[in-house]
Amino acid sequence: MRTVMKRFLGAALTAMSVCLAGCGRKTVTPMTYVETVCEGVDGKGTLRIEFDDDAFCRDITAAVPERKQEVLKKMLDKHDPEDFLTIKADKTKDLHNGDEVTVSIDFDDTLLESFKVGFDGDVSRTVTVEGLQEPIVLDAFDPEIFNVDLDHKGVHFRVEGISPKLQISLKNEIDKSDPRSKLQYRTDGNYTYQTFANGDEIPVTVSIGSGLDSDLYVLKEETGTVKLEGYDAYVQSAQEIGENAWSGIEAEFKDKMNAMLAGGSAKLTAKGNNIFYTYAITNDNAEQINYNWDKAYLLTLKSGVDAGNHYGDMNRLVVPVELNASGVKASYGDQRVDFEGLTCTFTVSDLVVSADGSVTVSPEDIRRDFFEYADDLTLSEALDKHVYANADMYTVTEIDISHWNAETGN
Repeated sequence: MRTVMKRFLGAALTAMSVCLAGCGRKTVTPMTYVETVCEGVDGKGTLRIEFDDDAFCRDITAAVPERKQEVLKKMLDKHDPEDFLTIKADKTKDLHNGDEVTVSIDFDDTLLESFKVGFDGDVSRTVTVEGLQEPIVLDAFDPEIFNVDLDHKGVHFRVEGISPKLQISLKNEIDKSDPRSKLQYRTDGNYTYQTFANGDEIPVTVSIGSGLDSDLYVLKEETGTVKLEGYDAYVQSAQEIGENAWSGIEAEFKDKMNAMLAGGSAKLTAKGNNIFYTYAITNDNAEQINYNWDKAYLLTLKSGVDAGNHYGDMNRLVVPVELNASGVKASYGDQRVDFEGLTCTFTVSDLVVSADGSVTVSPEDIRRDFFEYADDLTLSEALDKHVYANADMYTVTEIDISHWNAETGN
C-alpha cells in the first residue's frame, strides 16, 4: 500500500499511544498515523489517504525491548504496512464541501505476537470534506456573447439565403481572453446541405474544449436553441402580394416595354427583376400602347416538394396581359403584322417578402415568356402552357388584380 499510503517525510506525527495490555504486551494505535487530504473542485473532489509508515515503524520498534529491536527492524523491512493494516474510506471521489467521509482501519498483528506488541485504539474516523475549490460557471448562452452581430466578438450564427432555403453556420469567435473562447459549439446533425425556414428552431449544444479543465469549469447550460425569424422569405401566399408590390412589378414591365419600343429593338430580353419577355417588335411610328389585365396566377411550391432539393423557382407570378397599340408593327418570321390587339403572358419569378412586408423580386433566375398572337394561342392555351402545366409541383392561386389595372405605357 505504499502507493496509497505515501510517506510523510516531514511529518510531525510522532505521537504514539503505548499502553500495557496484559502480560506486559504493549500496543500502538494505527489510526494515529492516518491522514486524509481533500483535493480538487467542489462536486468533483477526491479524498486521498496517507499513512506515515516511517513514524509507524519507528514507534512500533521503540515499543519492544531494545534487545529485540534490531530483529523487529529487519522483519519490518521485509513487510509493508499493508501486511498489518487495511485502510479504506466509504467515498473517495465526486465529493462536495461539507460531505462526511468515514475512514476505517482493520489490522492483523499476528506477525508481531512474538515481540509482545500489537494494535488497539480507534478503528474509524469521520472526516468532513473542506477546502475544495469552487467551480467556475460559464454561461455559454449569455446574450452578450451568443448569437451576436458580426461586428461584436462572440458566437456568430450566420444565416444566408431566403426562407425556406436558409442555410446556417456556427462559429465561436469570442475574445481569446474569455475562457468561453475554448468552448465547442455545434448544431445537432449535419446542416451543410440542409435548408431552413423562418420559425425553425435550431438546437445548439456546447461542451468544454480541450483547453479548459473540465473539473474546474462547468457549464450553466449545455443546450440552447436559435430561432430563425425575420429573414427574407419567398412569397408563399396571395395575401403577401398587395397593390404596392404589384405597382412595382407593373412599373418594371412598362419600363422594359417602353425601352424596347423607344429603341426600335427587334428583340427584347429584360434583365431586371426576373421579368423577361421576348418577341421581335419594331417601333414604326408608335403612338401609344395600353396594357390591361384582370387576373394573375401565383404558383407556389407544394408542401410535398422538398425546397432544399428544388432548384427551380420557389414561386411564379404569371400575368396574362392584353396589349393594345396603334402604329406598332411586329415581325413574325418574314411577316410584319400589326401589334394591336396582342394577348401575352409575363412571369415574375422568385418574389421575396421582407420582414417589413415589402415585396421585392429576386434577380437570380432568368425566365422568358413569349408574346403570343391571339390567333395562334388563346388565353386558355397560354394558361395551360405557363400555369397549369406546372400544377404537379405548384399550388396555383388565382388573384383578382382588376382594380390594379394599368392605364397606358406612357
